[in-house]
Amino acid sequence: MDMLRTGTGFVQSAEILESQDLLAVRMNASLKIIDPQFYANAEKVHDRMNQENAGARMIGGMDPLVLEGREYLVNSRAPIHIDKQDTPLGWVGIVALGYFTGGFIYLASLGLRVRMQPGDCIWLRGRVLTHGVEEWEGTLRISIPHFTHASVWRKYGMADEAGLKPSEPSTPKPKPGTYKPKGSTYKCKAGIKKCT
Repeated sequence: MDMLRTGTGFVQSAEILESQDLLAVRMNASLKIIDPQFYANAEKVHDRMNQENAGARMIGGMDPLVLEGREYLVNSRAPIHIDKQDTPLGWVGIVALGYFTGGFIYLASLGLRVRMQPGDCIWLRGRVLTHGVEEWEGTLRISIPHFTHASVWRKYGMADEAGLKPSEPSTPKPKPGTYKPKGSTYKCKAGIKKCT
């Protein structure tokens, strides 16, 4: 392992997180106003994650954001989609920054266009509403979605509070050419590279 390169990357990541403090605090405050119950539950998930996970505890010491997910999307355009990994009762807060025009958020489920200019923020239920970003023009468009995933709520015992159904045990797919265990719903024959 190259400790110098790894250490440099860690320091740079920490500096980015620290530079986002004010934004994280504002995202927390706005989520708390929009949905106080969800915010309280998200705090519980955050606290449990920090108690049980050393990596989360370390990052949590640098990052006040209650939600565990954040992305930095530079000069990209999200197609129409739903956020399948989010929780049904969860929220995604999207902030737009940069130098651009256009780039409205299109809520296909509702047939609505929502302005998304530099400095704007929108909160929506990403798993419920089909959404995407319209065409935009300019030199720089940064989109920062703040989100939470269903797997985290399940892991820390908060699935019900997030509107999740109990997860069913899954049967892993066998590797191609392997024996099909009794009771398996997957069909896989020797020499075939894809199981069905």
